[in-house]
Amino acid sequence: MIIPWIPDNYKTETDIDLREAYQYYRTPRGQHPNWQNKMRFISMDAVMAFDAFYLVEMLLTHPLQIVVGSKQGAFGSNKDGQELYERAASTHKDLLVMEGA
Repeated sequence: MIIPWIPDNYKTETDIDLREAYQYYRTPRGQHPNWQNKMRFISMDAVMAFDAFYLVEMLLTHPLQIVVGSKQGAFGSNKDGQELYERAASTHKDLLVMEGA
């Protein structure tokens, strides 16, 4: 079964992440003729199991600045950025929160 990454019709205004993804990828602003907006449903388990923070305690040892927006969205980028800041091994790190983003 093939499903779209981003829905063809987006009507919910409450989720900032999906709204902005739709406004970028599904409008002339960011559309590209080679992008098909398709994925196999069977691939969802691999997407959901992906751990971007695996080994951050060992690998993030250099100076680090993490930039997050102040608005919470469905993808959890704000929360993930704060978790990454806490877990990173670097002793020289900064968490920059962009107000309104």
